[in-house]
Amino acid sequence: MNKELYLIKLLFSYDLYLKYHEVINSNYIRETNKELGQIVQAIENFHETYPDKNITNVDSLELHFYTCFPATSKRDRDVYTVLLDKLRKLDVDSGLVESYVKGVQERSRATRIAILALEVSEGRKDWQSLTTAFLEASEGIVEVVGDADLFVDTRLSVISRHYEQPGLRWRLDSMNKMMGSLRKGNYGFIFARPETGKTTFLASEVTFMAEQLEKEDGPILWFNNEQPGQEVMEYLYRACLGLTTAQLHATIEENEKRYENRIGSRIRVFDNASIYRRDVERILNQYTPSLVIFDQVDKLKGFENDRDDLKLGQIYQWSRELAKQYCPVIGVCQAGESGANKRYLTMEDVVNAKTSKQSEADWILGIGKLNIAGYEGMRHLHLSKNKLIGDKDTDPRMRHGKMDVKILADIARYEDYK
Repeated sequence: MNKELYLIKLLFSYDLYLKYHEVINSNYIRETNKELGQIVQAIENFHETYPDKNITNVDSLELHFYTCFPATSKRDRDVYTVLLDKLRKLDVDSGLVESYVKGVQERSRATRIAILALEVSEGRKDWQSLTTAFLEASEGIVEVVGDADLFVDTRLSVISRHYEQPGLRWRLDSMNKMMGSLRKGNYGFIFARPETGKTTFLASEVTFMAEQLEKEDGPILWFNNEQPGQEVMEYLYRACLGLTTAQLHATIEENEKRYENRIGSRIRVFDNASIYRRDVERILNQYTPSLVIFDQVDKLKGFENDRDDLKLGQIYQWSRELAKQYCPVIGVCQAGESGANKRYLTMEDVVNAKTSKQSEADWILGIGKLNIAGYEGMRHLHLSKNKLIGDKDTDPRMRHGKMDVKILADIARYEDYK
């Protein structure tokens, strides 16, 4: 009972709830102890209802509990009063409890792998399913952070290694020259008018980046709330293989195998018209990605404010925090009417262009398009904001560069002019 109460109190924190709520299975607890199960259920309901808040104390939990279960009988209320009083008296050492939870995670995942290995040995499952399960289990184990990991290393030699070790490099050499590779902590967004080639740009670059990932790296997660997910996947196929739609579907099995060999599951598209903050946080915690794409970032749900610009500011601040916690993050949004038929877009052309959006980004890339005969195959990049450290081959003179590039829409790629 005491272990369960310690674990339950750990879930008061929203961040820890995201990390551990799947380990503490409320259905299992409810089957073995109805009262504890309902307390966990009330905590889950609280975090689903108020995703940006913690449960500050047991009194707050008690109030929310009886909001969830108003018909609780007098006899049951006496039982819950005892449990809640025990929770009040618990002084939780989160480090010790996290270590215990990690051990539970490891044993649980090891058990699942052992059962699956037995099924493989008996011919009921294939080897690939075991490999996949092992990788997913490895991704899900949470590391406990010690005090030594809390502060930035002050040694210049360590800082220099960060600069010398490239992150995710771009297919477009002009992007490498202007801003360099993407590293953990980097948050930026691209913007353009509709039908300019934002998805083509992403597909072209993301498929190139995916092939740079090592086996132990997490996948690239593409959160899509725009066009149908199958269309996004076709963009990825075309960009990866350099094929037109007709060529792609002419030999489906062969092209599927080629894509599997080059990309496999290193890019995963989460497709939903309404993507909520809590969905993103749950998935990122599960997969520990190497890169996150939000297409479109302004349409993410779960952020509330009376003013649209303040709500967007919350979204962009949250996106930046994800970049620091997990990996580089790229958002996608629209350009306003001022960006129509314009070669080089500026930050003022961002739709809802107030400082709350631009201030959170490390870099901002506008994609311009001219509606002039002879310019159909051209796009115009302007890196209007750039705070990145860059790489050895990054050109300081191009830090806020303006570059003309080719768009090969039929094969979903961008190319530099040679």
